Amino acid sequence: MELEFIGAPPAIEGQTCEGLICEGFEFEGEPIQTANVTYLKFAGIWHRLCFDLGTVHWRTWPTDPEPWSIGEEGWNYPHIDVALSAELVGVRLKSYRTLATERGACVIFEFENGRKVLINDVEDCTSYEVI
Repeated sequence: MELEFIGAPPAIEGQTCEGLICEGFEFEGEPIQTANVTYLKFAGIWHRLCFDLGTVHWRTWPTDPEPWSIGEEGWNYPHIDVALSAELVGVRLKSYRTLATERGACVIFEFENGRKVLINDVEDCTSYEVI
């Protein structure tokens, strides 16, 4: 599958991580996705990454991301501070790449401390993994 990009991937390689937040999605209290949207902060700028049916969306985000919900629909969008839990704040991003997979896409962020964060989209369900 060939991926289509909407918005330009940011030039953040070599910069220091200031934040990495994954926004999950829950329906009526049940987790559906752990990385519905991913926010990355480098050089004081938030970048927003998400996937939709074979497209990879990048854009800048004007404010600090905040969790939100639509209670009457049973939708909840909690935030996980991956940068804090994976000890990535202050660590330089060595590289990142986007790969098409058999059933979606994956963005792999590699940090100078050896940690990797994978944002995996499989059939329009997105999750994160720290290795």
